[in-house]
Amino acid sequence: LAQLPPNTRVRLEFDDEALDPNDTIGTMNSLRIARTVVVKHSIEGIRTLRHSLSLLEHMKKYGTVTSFKFMRDPVNNERSGMAFVSYLHYDDAKAAIALREQSVKGLPESFESIDVSAKT
Repeated sequence: LAQLPPNTRVRLEFDDEALDPNDTIGTMNSLRIARTVVVKHSIEGIRTLRHSLSLLEHMKKYGTVTSFKFMRDPVNNERSGMAFVSYLHYDDAKAAIALREQSVKGLPESFESIDVSAKT
């Protein structure tokens, strides 16, 4: 393994499919520290900080959120309609994607629908 500089922050992510149960490092399966899900939303539905916080609060009901980031178009720097949410526990993320189509209270009425899936 490469030597990391002091004070380097590392986030480990594991997918079930990536681990071979016959592998000697299969015990790393218990080290599921973070898991990220993808939230697809309507760009028009999240225009204000209040709307962003409504989405965050909705995702927090599944567990401890460690990271919440909206993706932006690299050309015009506007939101692309996608957000990444990382959870502290794998099972929290699993619960978040159990119901793919979800409705978020606090967003404009016609834009309450979001689509949640696993990050690939």
